[in-house]
Amino acid sequence: MKNHSVQDTAGTLTDQARIKHILASSPAVLYSFKASGDYAPTFVSENLRKVFGYEPSEYLEDRNFVLERIQPEDAARVKGGLSLLFEKGYLINEYRFRHKDGSYRWVSDELKVIYDEAGKPVEVMGSWSDITAHKEAEAAAEVKLKNEAERYELVTRALSEGVYDWQPIDDKLLVSDRQKRLFNFHEDQFESRHWLERIHPDDRAGYRAAIRAHFKGNSDHFEHEYRIRIGDGQYRWVRDQATSLRRKDGRVWRLVGSITDVTEMKQREQELAEADQKKSALLTELNAVLDAIDYGISGASPTSSSKRAPR
Repeated sequence: MKNHSVQDTAGTLTDQARIKHILASSPAVLYSFKASGDYAPTFVSENLRKVFGYEPSEYLEDRNFVLERIQPEDAARVKGGLSLLFEKGYLINEYRFRHKDGSYRWVSDELKVIYDEAGKPVEVMGSWSDITAHKEAEAAAEVKLKNEAERYELVTRALSEGVYDWQPIDDKLLVSDRQKRLFNFHEDQFESRHWLERIHPDDRAGYRAAIRAHFKGNSDHFEHEYRIRIGDGQYRWVRDQATSLRRKDGRVWRLVGSITDVTEMKQREQELAEADQKKSALLTELNAVLDAIDYGISGASPTSSSKRAPR
């Protein structure tokens, strides 16, 4: 029994060392405070110093530590949303938080309520993640996308990056000289099948469906994005915008449109999507750490004492 007790103690120390290492190396700061009374702070991880420049004692000795450091423009929103914390058992906030050096950092603040066996809230556990880089990239991408969209609209209206004229009845497709230069086209005249062959195989079905819908009269103007193969064999993303001329019976006899290269804009959209995926993965990892700590505190199942925000 004595040896067994020593082994249990050694195992506990190993678990504690593991948790301490996770907290120290995590990019997120973990903290907790009482769920009633004066809501006094009860814990904060040592990496508060590394992430936001403050000593842990500064948080533990000041119950207004967080609220006093939220950017004034965000403070009312954050305070107003705290009532939802005890209604739902969890809350995720994003706001600007003042670093020790005086600058403001965007943080994702995830809180969850810890309940006792009677269902009474006893403590709130939370995590701060610095998402400044993500927010800045998101804002820059939105500005670029907006500017790009405006620029492409003006270019399309004024000069156009490439114009085509398709007469579907006899299947003649004429392409402007500018479009030939942009996409390394050499033929003076195409049939629609020649154009379709240049569209990426994964995008052909969507292109066909969009064309058919427009021909049926489901839209006044045709607009679709897809990848098209240029002269050197590479694929470029394009936005295809066109206006149709119809006979009295409604049949399209002419489709005049423009092709805009939107490859760079698509790449930026992909980069933004990847950044969002990384953020989601980080939050998932933090949930696992919080559950592990919750288990260590209460000894209950990681899923029995808290409510977790759905992903």
